[in-house]
Amino acid sequence: LISSSGDCTCILWDIATRRQITTFSDHICDVMTIDVSPDQSTFISGACDAAAKMWDMRQGRCVQSFCGHHSDINRLYPSSPLA
Repeated sequence: LISSSGDCTCILWDIATRRQITTFSDHICDVMTIDVSPDQSTFISGACDAAAKMWDMRQGRCVQSFCGHHSDINRLYPSSPLA
């Protein structure tokens, strides 16, 4: 399970233990949406900082940022598979 939040983070959770595995933090505003790759190795987050970011779930870090919007990103719809 990955959650996005108003605290500018996304969190990967262990459902069985209900504990946080990794916190992803590189946005500077509320994270509004996420989309996970089919192989579950990466995900993209969109936030109120007008940026979309691609994350490597295994490494726990942002691997690419997409900037260019002038306002919040509220929904993601990848035009091709993420992985």
